[in-house]
Amino acid sequence: MEIERLNKIIKKMEERKLKYPSDMTLFDEKTCVRDVKEAVCRAVISAIMAKCAYDLYGVENTITITNKAKDELNAFGVIDKLFEEEREVLSATYYSRLCDTIGWRYESARALLWAVGLVDSIDDAANPENIEAAINETYAFILKYGSIENLLSACRMRDTLELADEFQTYWYYHWNIVDGMIRGQWLETISYDVVLERRRALQWLVYSDEDNHHGWHKIDLDT
Repeated sequence: MEIERLNKIIKKMEERKLKYPSDMTLFDEKTCVRDVKEAVCRAVISAIMAKCAYDLYGVENTITITNKAKDELNAFGVIDKLFEEEREVLSATYYSRLCDTIGWRYESARALLWAVGLVDSIDDAANPENIEAAINETYAFILKYGSIENLLSACRMRDTLELADEFQTYWYYHWNIVDGMIRGQWLETISYDVVLERRRALQWLVYSDEDNHHGWHKIDLDT
């Protein structure tokens, strides 16, 4: 069983021409997965806030966009679960750098939707061909359910070992990116922003003791 799981991770590394240790071991000994509702709430927030942050670019009337996001967050009953930086996006002042960062949060939503069985695969860690389309697709997928109850009724959390192995895969994707940066080598088979957001979401989900109270982007992403 362990050999099969390791071989599956190794295959993904080799398909993307990435490095991995010859003595790789599994990461599953400390897993403590969050419950489905917490994962779904975070997916909803990530999708709505990514859409809001992206739509704020180049517009004069930011209030219309932020009010729309607030209404959607209220409809799903998650507005009280936002991180500080997400509340900043909904404030009266527009911060382009913050919005650029949070615009990628739809990838966190996709990773969590995969974890609860609503997305078939997150194997492709490359840059999307059209970021706006990817944001809108994830956002529309969430919004079609209309409420957190409807969304939860469609979910089933994947097996803990499957979640742990996907986190381990993304941990090694991230390690390869950092190693490439150190060596001045740009990786063509995986995307920095996609990998970072998915790794963060999977780490937050699989290790529920992760201290994320000070913001999503303050989660420790060591490699």
